[in-house]
Amino acid sequence: MEPTSEADLCQLIQSWQLSSLSRLTRFILPKEKALAKNYCRLGELKELNNIRGSLCIENLGSVTDAVAESRAANLIGKHSLESLALDWGYFNTDDVAIVDRDEALLGGLQPHSSLQKLTINGYKGESFPRWMMDRLVSSLPYLVEDLPKLASLPQWLLQASNLERLSILVCKELDICKDESGNLIILDSHGGLHHSLRSVHLSFLPKLASLPQWLLQLSNLEDLSIEDCKELDICKDESGNLIILDSHGGLHHGLRSVDLSFLPKLASLPVASLGPAISASHHRRNCRELDICKDESGNLIILDSHGGLHHSLRSVDLSFLPKLASLPQWLLQLGNLECLEIRYCRELDICKDESGNLIILDSHGGLHHSLRSVRIEFLPKLASLPSGFSSSAISSISQSGSAPC
Repeated sequence: MEPTSEADLCQLIQSWQLSSLSRLTRFILPKEKALAKNYCRLGELKELNNIRGSLCIENLGSVTDAVAESRAANLIGKHSLESLALDWGYFNTDDVAIVDRDEALLGGLQPHSSLQKLTINGYKGESFPRWMMDRLVSSLPYLVEDLPKLASLPQWLLQASNLERLSILVCKELDICKDESGNLIILDSHGGLHHSLRSVHLSFLPKLASLPQWLLQLSNLEDLSIEDCKELDICKDESGNLIILDSHGGLHHGLRSVDLSFLPKLASLPVASLGPAISASHHRRNCRELDICKDESGNLIILDSHGGLHHSLRSVDLSFLPKLASLPQWLLQLGNLECLEIRYCRELDICKDESGNLIILDSHGGLHHSLRSVRIEFLPKLASLPSGFSSSAISSISQSGSAPC
């Protein structure tokens, strides 16, 4: 017999006491009190200590007795659980009592220290419980989502010595440049995030106006994704100065992948800050003010043939760039580029360079011999391919009003 609804599952747990249950991916609490009789309460999880893999507890925002119910769930006893998602759901409540309730609830939902991944979504508390400051969080790939009350990064997070992946999404009040005391965050170079972080994803942070200093210090960061940060100018630091990376450490030599999307204030390529660091893939999408042909000083970008992007870049994705009218010189210089994707650039004529001259690829290097895959879509001004462009590399060409090939 398999449960067909939350009510069936709840009845099974209550009547059969399924203490040997090993898989339970979703545990849904009622959104309304009137539906409570058809749903389980957190206490129904108490004896299910053999569940393994992933578990998502939904609608935590409906819990009323936070202390009693969270402790009754006994998450700390579930030693085989690898991934835990705590989802508060969306409830039209915003008062002081909710802040206290959420802090008490998260405090009682402490998982076992063997947990590998923790996701928190919709938490409205203003602080985190003690258990998140202990050894548990320092070993987690840690994900933070939709924390509307979070105003600064907690100190214990910055000191996490084994944290490899950090995602901060939809935190409307968060200033990731400063700590709880309002001071700019400077990482300790001898440990913590400085050496451990490999991946950072920042999304929908409306208060983020510049790249934080601690991000530029990360010496082993490989993947950086920044999207939908409307006030962000990634070319400048917190003081408004152009960012120049130190060639002896930090982002300069570690990055493998950069994805920048929906950054309306991005007007030029941050060559001095991120340019030298990118060594595998590079994505620019929906940056309406961006001119990728020029650097922060307004000069045309010419790559150094002895290093940097000239040899390292393998993949480039350019999408939704309305100011892009010609292929930038630096793109044509890439000696080892394998994958190129250009989409939805309405003013782009890929046959001409920044001076309006026809592009003839050099048969001795650059794109001529390295490209393996090219995807071109919805370029209204595309009439022909540049001379020397290998047609064998084209994987997809489609225009507005026609079906993709």
